[in-house]
Amino acid sequence: MKAWTEIPELKDASGIGVYTTTFELGADWKPVDSALLSLGSVTDSFTVRVNGKPVGFVDQLGAVTDIGDHLRPGSNTIEVTVATTLINRLRTLNPKQSTWPAQPNGLVGR
Repeated sequence: MKAWTEIPELKDASGIGVYTTTFELGADWKPVDSALLSLGSVTDSFTVRVNGKPVGFVDQLGAVTDIGDHLRPGSNTIEVTVATTLINRLRTLNPKQSTWPAQPNGLVGR
């Protein structure tokens, strides 16, 4: 995945991005099993939902959380919502006075 600043249509954007993926687990999956979700690089604040339910604690700096008790056999959906700062948008409003460089934002992964 790319930072928004690397996508021409989003390079000066600020806002909320929603990233979704769906995957299958075998019939032998048990809710007591642990499953660490590591998002890699996430710039700005974010929340995680699994199968429509919010994940309680998510380490905002390490971008890791255990989602094992949210998963079920069969189809599962993970949704990560990233809220960016306003800096990239604000810097374009008056470019002559802006000294801020564009900041990478979004869910970038590893």
